[in-house]
This record gives sequence, C-alpha cells and structure tokens, in this order.
Amino acid sequence: MLPHQLIRLARHCAVGLAQVGGHGVGSNHSGDIILALSTANKPEERVMTPGVNGIGPIEDNGIEIIRNESIDTMFKAASEVTEEAILNSMIAGREGGREGRGLMRRR
Repeated sequence: MLPHQLIRLARHCAVGLAQVGGHGVGSNHSGDIILALSTANKPEERVMTPGVNGIGPIEDNGIEIIRNESIDTMFKAASEVTEEAILNSMIAGREGGREGRGLMRRR
C-alpha cells in the first residue's frame, strides 16, 4: 500500500472503535493509538554502471500497488477487525481492565 492509503486505512480502525460504543473515541483523553505498517516491495539493487558524460543511468523500481478504486473492501475489513478484537478482549480477557478479568459469560 502507498503511504496515503495506509493513513486512510488507519482512519477506518477508529470506525471499529466507535461501533463498539467508544464514546471517548477521538476525544482529548481517549489515548487511541492506531499504527499502519507496510511490508511493501523493496527497491531493486542499485545499478552500478558508469554514466555517460557524467550523467548517471536511469533507474526504475517496479512496485505493485492497490488501486484506490478497489480499496473499499480493506476499509470495511479494518473497521470490522478492530471491532472484533475489542469484543474478544472484553469477553475472553483474563487479566487487566478495571476489574482485572473479562466480562461474565452466561453458560
């Protein structure tokens, strides 16, 4: 993904926070941190051929990108995955939180 696409994708994680009922999402004291990392293509090794008349060779790096027109599915997935991760941590959490345990489940 390109850098501007990663920023847009990270913004959709906040939608997942809001779907869970986070009334403090994006407020001053919310403490929300969303990271978007890329494992993009590595540029090819530099061509070390001598230039002609002091001008270096033209180099290009072939990269694969996701077109902006087809990124909507990833936006929806980002919000759904964030929502599910929060719900899973609330239900299955063993330690942490205010009470030190996950929510009570009916059996």
